[in-house]
Amino acid sequence: MKVIATVEPKGDSHVFSFKEQKSNFKSLLPEVNEEIIVIFNNLEIHTTVGDRQYRLNAPKKCKINGKEIKKLSYPELIKTLNLSSNQTVNFEIANKGNLISLVAIDQTENLLFMENGNTIKTIDEKISRDIMSRRGQALFRHRLLERYSYSCAISDCKTIYALEAAHITPHSEEQSYHEGNGLLLRADIHTLFDMHLISINPATGKVVVSNACCQQYNKYKDKPISPMPDKEYIEKHFKIFEENN
Repeated sequence: MKVIATVEPKGDSHVFSFKEQKSNFKSLLPEVNEEIIVIFNNLEIHTTVGDRQYRLNAPKKCKINGKEIKKLSYPELIKTLNLSSNQTVNFEIANKGNLISLVAIDQTENLLFMENGNTIKTIDEKISRDIMSRRGQALFRHRLLERYSYSCAISDCKTIYALEAAHITPHSEEQSYHEGNGLLLRADIHTLFDMHLISINPATGKVVVSNACCQQYNKYKDKPISPMPDKEYIEKHFKIFEENN
């Protein structure tokens, strides 16, 4: 479900407010003072539900790429996100364990963040946009990052900037953002997977590698994949791998 927040002035600061749709939003939010997670691409804000159950309090904890960083004040957060008074932000509601998450799905999803000492920097907008076009839809990638514990499902690479959300059945053939049709893959392995030069044997749940790949990829042969994607998607992908190799 999608919801809209407004950057509402409050004293010398701002808050994220959902008052324009509070009648149906209150039933979706936790109770006042309970924790909620707000996600702007790779920036994760842990906060609590504020007064009247339709405002969010100031950040309690902040993370970039799953690593805790210094806590941001509300003014710092609004400035970092390049937002202004009365601007709206679209979110999609998701679950993270027992917690509710709000995942930004509009202009803020194209922002990538890096920490340099105690300073959070935004990656150049054009570079960020190019990277994001390869990484895949924000909520889909977020779900796969959680599912595969921020590691490439095949190589175990944990360099978050190199990880992409891979559709098993291409998005052009099936408009599905279900995580059962996805894998979190390092960029080069994503390319080989899309070319059916790397696949997963649905009978064994292990990686198979084409002889067309150079030797450096042989180390991934027979790597067990956990959790496995949905069988129907892997079977279709593996069948094409077998036909081509």
